[in-house]
Amino acid sequence: LRQSGLQINPLPLPDHHDFAGPMPWPQDTPCVIVTEKDAVKLSASSVGSTEIWVAPLDFRLEPSFTDALAHLMPTSHFRSHHGHPTA
Repeated sequence: LRQSGLQINPLPLPDHHDFAGPMPWPQDTPCVIVTEKDAVKLSASSVGSTEIWVAPLDFRLEPSFTDALAHLMPTSHFRSHHGHPTA
């Protein structure tokens, strides 16, 4: 985003931050980018006029991880990413 010319002021928050109280950014902040995980905790009344942008969290597990997990799970409870039971 910075390479595109946007000014970014990071505001690192602890994991599982409680958004029930006042927002952690100044009230006059025009735009905020949050993860999907944090976006579901926000209410329209608490963010005021701040425009909220949501960054999706996409990731894929390494095949070695899913293979290792498959060996720990009963075959009736775990299916591979292709929908077939794993051995």
